[in-house]
Amino acid sequence: MVGDQLERTTEYLGLLVQSGPSAFLRVGVVSEGHGLRPAVYLRRDCVLVGFGACVKQLTLPALTEAASVSLLSLFYEFLADGVVDNVCVLCETAVVCLNPKCEVVWRVDTDIIVDWRRKANNLHLTLFDGPPLEVDLQTGQSRKLPRPNDR
Repeated sequence: MVGDQLERTTEYLGLLVQSGPSAFLRVGVVSEGHGLRPAVYLRRDCVLVGFGACVKQLTLPALTEAASVSLLSLFYEFLADGVVDNVCVLCETAVVCLNPKCEVVWRVDTDIIVDWRRKANNLHLTLFDGPPLEVDLQTGQSRKLPRPNDR
């Protein structure tokens, strides 16, 4: 069970994660009900669970908490490419890259992200207020893009 240290619990969710051809893991998530539904990312030796404003790293097969990262923004989804051991996390107002120990490698803070699309190793972000932004998912380097009507 992850997320059990909350001020006000409003959701109890059960996640079933396929860890092999016929093997499944059950993860319970307690949440305050903010943001999107929890998501999981399965690695060789652990599972990452993103929910609320944090990511929890759970060991396999015991599912004990090994690490916890506060995202300082609501979790949206995991962005992984399978080539690098790092995993990027898309949040409401940030993109955060975590290494295999669940430590922050880099972070790009933004205005509210209203849309995104991935092009190879780049993430194109449409922001609520401000010009679009392109983030290199390997390095964390970001650059402003011209608005569509500025071209």
